[in-house]
Amino acid sequence: MKRQFLLTVSLVFLLSACQSVKLLSRQSPIDETNQGSAQRESIEAYGTAQEELMPKPVKFELQSTITDSQLSSISEKYDTIDIQEFKLKEHLLHRVEFQSSVLFGLDKSNLEMVDISEISQFATTYSSGEPSYYLLIVGHTDSTGSRTYNQALSTKRALKIAALLHTSGVSESQIKLIPAGEIYPAHTNTSQHGRQLNRRVELLVAKSRELVKSFIRQRDCTDIDPACTRALLPIMDVYDSDKGLVLDTKNSDSVVTQTPEINELAVLAKSLSNDILKTDKRYETKSERERIEVSAPSVREPLEVPTLVRPVLDFVTETRKPLKLPKKYHLKANQ
Repeated sequence: MKRQFLLTVSLVFLLSACQSVKLLSRQSPIDETNQGSAQRESIEAYGTAQEELMPKPVKFELQSTITDSQLSSISEKYDTIDIQEFKLKEHLLHRVEFQSSVLFGLDKSNLEMVDISEISQFATTYSSGEPSYYLLIVGHTDSTGSRTYNQALSTKRALKIAALLHTSGVSESQIKLIPAGEIYPAHTNTSQHGRQLNRRVELLVAKSRELVKSFIRQRDCTDIDPACTRALLPIMDVYDSDKGLVLDTKNSDSVVTQTPEINELAVLAKSLSNDILKTDKRYETKSERERIEVSAPSVREPLEVPTLVRPVLDFVTETRKPLKLPKKYHLKANQ
């Protein structure tokens, strides 16, 4: 009887175990799917959280709208004035172009093709408000002619526009000139129309000189035309004289184009938030050449001068025998 009871209990246990295995086998695919989904969601959530925690790269970002009220009113008032707003963190920089207006003839710097009224209206509106401290006028040419000649021509063009802006109310202390020559084409130089559009002047407006210089270093136009190359460009001040607005050659700065590697955009943005004038003065203490050498030092191999080993000149020692005269040549003394 006892044996029968044990057999019955064993049989019930086995049957219940088989039933549990069946239930587990039926539920395991669903459980595995749910577990896989949960794991994937957990990994994705972790990745998203990590991305949010990682600092985003600081860069100049083109804005869809102009937040500067003064320049926004100019853009709304004149359809022919194209203004773009860029932001480095909270610091603004504006790029101003006069559409199909500030165009010069081939090898010309006169204002015959320039819409003077348009520039005058911009200058009047700009100077009547609370303008940014720097207004950099960048002169451009096409690729016709030598690079040296084109830079001189772009200087003349920028100076003509500077004089017009100054006459219309912009202070000379705000005006700076950058003769870019041919190295910043906006269009290809392979067509006559493209070359005409490249003969232009643009304005860069900001409260910091270093902010403008950093913007110029970041710009890349290598996909537009081969004339776009790295170059050291002067940034020249101007002053008023009896002959009008002239270049101040004694007081000038410089910037190297297409050198984003020497920019410190995150450091610059933080420093500008503290004090703009002190930031500009601090960056002026180091020249562009020095900054390039620090960021990308040239590794030169030591100059090895081969040592020329010449053989020692050996003199052969020659032992000469004394000269002996025969007796017949001897002189006899007088007796």
